[in-house]
Parts: sequence; structure tokens; C-alpha cells
Amino acid sequence: MEIARVVIGAIIWAVVAVFIGIMFIYFIRHFQDPEDAPDIFTKCVTWFIYTATTVIIMMLPFDVVCAPESHKFMPIIWQIFTMVLAIMIIAVVPFTMCCYEEDGSLAKRICTGIKYAIGSIVVWLVIIFVVWAVAGYAEVPFKTEVAPQTVTVDGLTEEKIIQLATESEKTLADKDVTIRVTVPVYAVCIVSVVGWVLFLVFGGGGMFTCPFDCILECCFRPKRTTKKQFAEFKAKLKRDSLEILDEIGDFKRLLSEKVRAVDPKEKALSKKQKKYLKELHEDVGDVLDDYEHVRYVEQPQEYNVLLPWCKLIAGIIGLLVAIFWIVQIIIVIVLKQGRFLSDAFVVLDKYAFLGSVLYGVFIGYLAIAVIKGNLKIGTKFLLGLTFYPMEAHATLPNAMLFNGMLYSLASFALIQFAVTCFQSYVYNTSVNALFSNQMKNLMGIKYVFRYLHFVLLGFAALGLVWSLTFQCCIQCYRKKKAEKKMRLKDWRD
Repeated sequence: MEIARVVIGAIIWAVVAVFIGIMFIYFIRHFQDPEDAPDIFTKCVTWFIYTATTVIIMMLPFDVVCAPESHKFMPIIWQIFTMVLAIMIIAVVPFTMCCYEEDGSLAKRICTGIKYAIGSIVVWLVIIFVVWAVAGYAEVPFKTEVAPQTVTVDGLTEEKIIQLATESEKTLADKDVTIRVTVPVYAVCIVSVVGWVLFLVFGGGGMFTCPFDCILECCFRPKRTTKKQFAEFKAKLKRDSLEILDEIGDFKRLLSEKVRAVDPKEKALSKKQKKYLKELHEDVGDVLDDYEHVRYVEQPQEYNVLLPWCKLIAGIIGLLVAIFWIVQIIIVIVLKQGRFLSDAFVVLDKYAFLGSVLYGVFIGYLAIAVIKGNLKIGTKFLLGLTFYPMEAHATLPNAMLFNGMLYSLASFALIQFAVTCFQSYVYNTSVNALFSNQMKNLMGIKYVFRYLHFVLLGFAALGLVWSLTFQCCIQCYRKKKAEKKMRLKDWRD
């Protein structure tokens, strides 16, 4: 029976892995810049890092299904897969990005990529080995039991007998056992520490923005209109486009004058000019959005009217999952007053692994939230600076690869967080021994892990406020500002 569980779990995991690989093919096609379509190598590496990261995350329910038989083979699988991800982050991603960004012949690009990859490996190895040599220990807490002693009462007073009986009672003492952590485990831990920062920002920020974006896209979807309304909107769009082209031409002439300026102060843009450039960029984005609506009217066969409703259903389901996640965090980690979803999963596992399937759904949603937070926030939380932003049909391969690296870094923390939140459900798995008994108790940083969930709740609250207020207000403002939300017309009839 146990072997049958392992085989069935492996088949389901393989099917899920194939589905994930197909989904990320469409993901890359959606974001890629058509002009960089021939660059196959960088996109293959990007696809692999996204797919491998998500497949490793979805190993959690597979580990639950196979427990306790998983202790025979899963520890080595977990270490191999996590080390593969670490190697991708440390060596393969720097090599691929440098090869893409370097100009010149293929040999020159490869040499530059190898040089930067070796440099990245050396830096990471020095950090890992130095910190491991100094603090590569885990302080695992446990309770020791002191057995009662045999007391001879002959010739003793009653008070003395009571005193000895009290001292000889069974007692429990809390102690910490210090164990040496292996280098691979510690390397994964160092990477996961960096990933925790990304996971808190992306996971918390995307927890509620992901479902609300789907719901808002349905609410502000293109709708039916008359021929007259469409003609008026199209004329207005043409007029706005010509005005923006004139503004862009004026700004280009201003930039040309600044380039020819001798004084360095005259070359820099003023605050007013920077603000104007930002507003101009927003106007261009608005016109492009309007053009998409016009395109759907001109070519209605390219618009799927069922898609907004599918997004609405997905948004409602995602919102429910996000609420359950928040309740689980508060009850299990903050208040420590119960197990909530863990008990429900245990009961549902009696019906053909249904509990493990739902556990996989919750973990998969958390991975989607991290990706959504990455797309929404990116690197803006680092002093407001934006590196390698991702935009639909306008993203270069190196930008997709960079964001894939951020997602992989956050995945280490995601796995550890999913284990911590469902501790009583995954207690018999191999991943629990890896992330709870060793990484969670590492010297120097174990106290940080105890309070990170408060930060996640804070970012989730900010994401909820952003989704409920700012996004709705922005959508309504844009709709009212230009009267530009196009409605699919039916004037051809």
C-alpha cells in the first residue's frame, strides 16, 4: 500500500510538472519582446529556472503523500533539487545574462559570461564557507526527563519525607543540542535568508493584489457600444496620439539641446522636466491601452468574451484562498491556538489524497502570489529603484531571467514558510526535518525566523489596502479622465 501511494504520488507530480512547463512557455511568450524572439538560449534558461523552481515547490504535497516512506529517498532528492537551484542562481544566471548583454563575437560573449560566473561562484563560496566555519551550527531544542529517585523513609520525620518526595518527582528540563550543519544545507540556508526578504515583499504584496487584479479586469472589461460611440472614441484616440507625438518630438529636441550643452548642470533634467517625462510616459501607456480596445473592436475574433469571466471566477477563488492563508497564519503562528487547515487536510486525506491536493493548491497560490508581487513591485522596494521591469510583449530576455532568479531566491523561503504554517500536517515528511529542525534553528538567525510572519502579514495588509482603495480609484480615475474605456460594439449588424 505504501509503495502504491509513492507511485501514484509520483505520477500526479509528473503530470503537474508537465502542466507547469507548458504554462511557463505561454508565460514567456506573453512577456517577450517580439524583436528578441530569435534569442533561444536565454529564454530556455529562463523557462528552466521558472519551471524547476515551481516544480520543486510542488514537491511539498508529494512529500506528504509519500510519508513516511519518503524518508528513504526524499532527503537526497530535496538536497539535489535545492542545490541545482542554488547553482542556477549563483552560476548559470550570471553567465547567461552576461552572454546576452555583452556585444561582440560568440567566443567573446562566452568568455565574458564564464568570467562573471566564476566571480559570482567565488564570492558566494567565500561567504558560505566563512559563515559556515564560524556559525555553521543548529541549536535544536528538546526536553530531558529526569526519572524519580528511590527514597528510604525509615527513621525520617514526616517533614523530611515530604521534602524528599517533592525533590524526587519527575521533572522536565529545556535544553539545546548543538549539531553541525552540512555545507550544502548551510548554503541553501544562506540563499534562503536572501530569499526571505524577497518572499516577504513579493508574497505579501501579491497575496491580495493577484485576485483583485483579476476581479478588476472583469469589472473594467470592454463592453458593447454603438457605432457612433466607437467613431467618436476612435477620432479622440487619433487626436490624442497626434498630440503625444508632437510632445515627444518637442521633448526629443530638448534632449538634443541638453546633449550639446557644455555646462554639466545644463545637461541634467530639472525636477519639472522629470515630472513631465513621467506624465508623458503614463500618457503613452494610456493611449496604448486604448489602442488595445480599438483593436478588439476592429478585430473581434481576437477577443475572448469568456476570458474576463474566467478571471472573475479565478479572482474570487484566489481571494478565498488568500483569506484562509491569513487566518492560518494568525491562528497557527501568531496565536498558537490550533491547527485549523492542517486538521482539515488530515481528514480529507482519507478520501483519495484530497487533503494533499488542497495543500498543493494553497502552496501553488502562494507561488502565484510571489510571481504577481514580483511583476507588480519588482525592485522598487530597494530605494524606489527599478531594475529589469517586466511588461507584456515588451520584456527583454535578460529582464525575464533576472526576475526568474528573484523568484527562485524567494522559493527557498516559500518552502520553509509553507512547512512552518502546516507543521502538524507535514511533521512526518523529509522536508520538515530539513527546514524545521536545522535551518529554523541555525545560530544567529533562528530568532529572526520567529518574527518574520508579522512582516508578511504587514505586507499582505498593505497589498489589501492597495487593492481595495488605490487600484479601484486609479481605474475609475482613468475611466473618467479620458472617457476611454472602449465598449465592444455590435454595429456591424
